[in-house]
Amino acid sequence: MFASSNHVMGQYKDTPLADSLTPGALTTSLPPGPGTRWFNGRETVQGFAYAASKLMGERACLAEAHRSNGVLTAVCVRIGWCQPGENRPETINTSGLPGEETSAGPDTERDLAWFRNMWLSNRDFAAVIERALLADARAWPQPGIVVNGMSKNRGMAWDIESTRRLIGYDPQDDIWDHVG
Repeated sequence: MFASSNHVMGQYKDTPLADSLTPGALTTSLPPGPGTRWFNGRETVQGFAYAASKLMGERACLAEAHRSNGVLTAVCVRIGWCQPGENRPETINTSGLPGEETSAGPDTERDLAWFRNMWLSNRDFAAVIERALLADARAWPQPGIVVNGMSKNRGMAWDIESTRRLIGYDPQDDIWDHVG
């Protein structure tokens, strides 16, 4: 199991890649778009280096699983938005840290919606990691797979149906039950 990151697909937050996204359309079969751009309350930052390192980790796991002809299997989980500690939906903001003061940036509304839609509750985080570790690889299309790890947030662009099918993940939480 490799703990990857939503940042591997971060460029899909903004135009032009965001323009064609509908609920569930952000699948792991799309070309990567590493590097989320967001306003942290002081400046616009780009997470390209972090995202590129996660993408390379995914590629290394998949390559080794393929090279071994399935002797080694790999699940790479693109972990959604988790905050440290309690990870409460109402504390999500564009800085990424609960309690941090943020001021309005150029795309604050879109950024906030993006982070909320990929929220991964603590309960669902534990569940997706457990399922990734215990999944039966015999049903996979290849010995290494990549899955999205988000809670079941209504209307999000992220696809979790393949995560359900491939590793048996059954998310319980929806951010929209907590925030308006």
